[in-house]
Amino acid sequence: MNYEQIKIITDFIIENPFYSPVVFGIYQVVESVFFLSKTHCPVNVKELENFFKKLVGGENLWSERSTFLMTGAYSNFAVELGLLSKIKNKYYLTPSGFKFILFLQLHRSIKLIETFFRK
Repeated sequence: MNYEQIKIITDFIIENPFYSPVVFGIYQVVESVFFLSKTHCPVNVKELENFFKKLVGGENLWSERSTFLMTGAYSNFAVELGLLSKIKNKYYLTPSGFKFILFLQLHRSIKLIETFFRK
């Protein structure tokens, strides 16, 4: 993908994080790495799998194989979009990924405020 395509997709996800399960999954896997990297970096793949499964509500639904496949698929999308970097079994939040999460949190807060103050 070129820069323009990546920009269109990431902007869409920022504005519509709940548009589809795939969009939500990409958002959640990046947010998982963001949360986990607050305490240590890089993030181990097993830690990411466990946290991601809990974050998206799959803790009691997903088998170990499903967790591996779902986390792998969404993290691969995030790597392709330049939001995460993966070296061996470790994940890093890229500068673009950090910016992505901050914009998502800002957009989510704005939507919440708009909803709260809507007449």
